[in-house]
Amino acid sequence: MIREAGLTASIVRPWYVLGPGHWWPKLIRPLYKLADLIPPLQPMVERLGLLNIEQMVTAMTYAVENPPPNGQRRIYDVPAIRRARL
Repeated sequence: MIREAGLTASIVRPWYVLGPGHWWPKLIRPLYKLADLIPPLQPMVERLGLLNIEQMVTAMTYAVENPPPNGQRRIYDVPAIRRARL
């Protein structure tokens, strides 16, 4: 709908954000590390990576301070959120 309307948009798409009261996914981190050793699973591990609040705040701040050109969209998925720097 955003594309069809020709709107300018930054879309931030995290998988799961670790934060206060939301630490249970840390228990599955060993599974993430194991899956990362299996080449066919590596893209899934990267796409469904766990993020922390600082990474999300940085990515959202970056997205606001660096909007895409008028009429275009920019999607920040987990790898892009991790790469975001201020």
